[in-house]
Parts: sequence; C-alpha cells; structure tokens
Amino acid sequence: MRLSLNKAVMGNCIINDNKTAIFNAFLKTKWLKLTWELEKILQKIMEMDEHFLPEDLIQYFEQAGNERISRATVYRTLKLLEEASIINSFHINDDFKKYERIKAHHDHMICNECGKIIEFYDERLERIQKEICDEYGFKADSHIMNITGKCIDCRNKR
Repeated sequence: MRLSLNKAVMGNCIINDNKTAIFNAFLKTKWLKLTWELEKILQKIMEMDEHFLPEDLIQYFEQAGNERISRATVYRTLKLLEEASIINSFHINDDFKKYERIKAHHDHMICNECGKIIEFYDERLERIQKEICDEYGFKADSHIMNITGKCIDCRNKR
C-alpha cells in the first residue's frame, strides 16, 4: 500500500513547541548559549515545511534585515541542530545537501533533472528491510533511503 507522507505520517510528528528547550539543553552540554541568532534560525526552520538549503536561510535573513546573522552562523547552527536531532540533512548530489525538520520516518525520491523531492512512506519497504536485517542478525537503529532518477514531469518533457 502506497501512502502519502501528508496523510499517513504527519500525525506522528514531534510537536515543535519544545524544540527551543531541547536545543537549549543540547547547547548546554557543549557549554554553548542559545543566542538570539541561533533562536531566530531555529524558529525559521520550524516554520518551514519544505526541504531547504543553507542559502535559503541566508537569503531570508538578508531580506528580513537581519544582517547580523552571518553565513557562518547559519552553517554552524545547522550543524548544531543536526547534532541535536532537530533537523536531518541529505546529499542531493556531490555539490550540496538539503536539510529538513525531523518528522516521522519517511524516504525520498529525488529528481536529478529539476531537483524535486518527493517524500514517501511505504510499509512494504519497511517490512522487507526488517526481514533482511533479521536474516543477517542485524539490529537496525535507522535507515535513510534516497532514490534518484527523473520525476514524471521531467520524463514527460520532450
């Protein structure tokens, strides 16, 4: 059974209300403080539903007049947020990677032509992966599946 992420999985998402507290606690373990810049970056990411590039955040803050949030601060904050398990990243190709808020488990289909990312969840795949792990006596903690190819729109272009 093929399920759309929006219908099948979004109900299991971690509530965003406590992300600031989680991030602050994580920063304390590294002897860092939650500055207003880090908090603004976190707030903006929590508002975003789409996958994003660091450049998307940099452009947003420049247009919003927050020149004090530097490119370096954005990149450092993304690294910290990923370490804190608040966001995930995945490579689109050798040139760059995209980020997303951590949501319920899902996989990606990534178009090599236009860069479109389709999120999906399929219980059949999850079951097969578990069976394979069981067969090899392997206990999986997590997995990431990114299928690359051409989306239907790009395939239909002549």
